[in-house]
Amino acid sequence: MNLNIIGNGFDLYHGLPSSYYYFGCYLIENDSDLYMALSKWFRFKYYSKARGYPYEDFEYGVEEQFWSYFEERLGIVDETAIIDTYDSDLGLEINDYDIPMDDDQIANELRKMFISWVSNTLDIKDNYRIIRKFKNITKNKKHYKMGFTNSDRYLLFNYTHVLQNIYGIQPINICYVHGECTGDDDDELIFGHGNKERIEEIKDIIYEYNNRSLYQSERTNQLEYECLLRFMETLEKDVNRCKWNTENFYNHFSEEPDFINVYGMSLGNVDYPYFKQIRGKWPKTKWRFSYYSILDEDKINELVKRLAIPKSQFITFKFDNPICWEVMDTIVAKTGITLYKEVKSR
Repeated sequence: MNLNIIGNGFDLYHGLPSSYYYFGCYLIENDSDLYMALSKWFRFKYYSKARGYPYEDFEYGVEEQFWSYFEERLGIVDETAIIDTYDSDLGLEINDYDIPMDDDQIANELRKMFISWVSNTLDIKDNYRIIRKFKNITKNKKHYKMGFTNSDRYLLFNYTHVLQNIYGIQPINICYVHGECTGDDDDELIFGHGNKERIEEIKDIIYEYNNRSLYQSERTNQLEYECLLRFMETLEKDVNRCKWNTENFYNHFSEEPDFINVYGMSLGNVDYPYFKQIRGKWPKTKWRFSYYSILDEDKINELVKRLAIPKSQFITFKFDNPICWEVMDTIVAKTGITLYKEVKSR
């Protein structure tokens, strides 16, 4: 029995348009007002071409630097922009200390659009039909020989059903770490940042305000930080909750894994707690890490060092599907996804 850890690179390998560039395009096409608000709060470039000032005539663009690191960047918000927005809502005279505020509206709208994007463009039957069509071409079959079986277990960081639809894996063998797409508007798909440090700093500031008498201006500042805290917490990825689910999944294993295989994981800081949890549970099991680029190899080396995995206990392997772009282009055309130009930061 192997434990297979699967990230977004796995869906991309199969041609699903699951990079956050496509989410940016989806937002432009379906809620441009939200896209513009996000560009202000997170300071990313929203246009590819602009004429005149203040850029009333422009063409939308998707900033590569922001959307390539979308979840991490959600934890680096322009706090001044948020506070200024709430200032206009709060007013200068505040006598009621329990003002109802819709301060997390943008965060909640972003979450709704994310669920809609996954449900309407990624996890749809036509996409899997297209992937299977390419997979069944004789010359392509070698790219889909993963060796997956229903004796293995699958820790899935994606929301989609590639494992079930392409490899016939039974749901009982899969743990959806961040939630499973069911096509329901109320799906609990988990995404977000891991900037716990800044959240704790904001809590400390609020604590100081709560423990002394305040002038009116200071009370306004406190409300601003409370708004900022709610926004940051709404977009925070609840790693502890996710780890509780993964621990429950591991506890049902009847044996230790022979190998721990890692496919298409970004190996960012937000992923580290899961790898630490697995390393602590099975310290003698050997690992096999996939890589796509030199940057991936660097991240693997950083992770194994951090986890104290000796060289004798892991190997790496190239994970690159040469037909993935052809598959993706076919899916994009079939789904009718509108593409926008990628742009550099300001």
